[in-house]
Amino acid sequence: MKEENNLIRILMVDDHRILLDGLKTLIEKEQNIELIGSFDNDKDAMNALNEVNGNIDVAVLDVSMHDDNLAGLKLCEKIKKLYPNIKVLILTMHDQQRYITPLVKAGADGYILKGKGADELLEAIEALAVGENYYGKAIVKTVMDTLANRVETEFGKVKLTSREIDVLKLLGMGYSSREVAERLFIEKS
Repeated sequence: MKEENNLIRILMVDDHRILLDGLKTLIEKEQNIELIGSFDNDKDAMNALNEVNGNIDVAVLDVSMHDDNLAGLKLCEKIKKLYPNIKVLILTMHDQQRYITPLVKAGADGYILKGKGADELLEAIEALAVGENYYGKAIVKTVMDTLANRVETEFGKVKLTSREIDVLKLLGMGYSSREVAERLFIEKS
């Protein structure tokens, strides 16, 4: 077990109380994660963040809350503005590009779908806590499909090599250019 000061401190925000209760039960079983609070609205979540002076590692947010499709986006922007060191993980059912792009632009460090299960959630939280980005496979696929459609629309049909596809996939998964080069053994020219 990790020492208490090495715990990953998280906060969760989702308007479905039953989901929050289930996630709380899941998190309480993890020895390296401490749940600071779970909230069903952005106001209570921001109050809790202010009370602990932003001393959390990861905020797990839903996109749509209480009939507001922009609630998660607005909350992500507030958190990143006031507490830029907090990593934001989006946990949602929305896999459309119209949700993904604005959240990534707002500073979301990770994005996963609710239907994927506890293992991916825990993996994403741990990745964000050590400074990595984490985007679920379904999200990467959506981004890649959208990118492919834009390239085809703007430039006509473009044939990418398998190596170019590998590079795009790794970039879509959040790897930096240096990490992509290391993984694919690309030398600088």
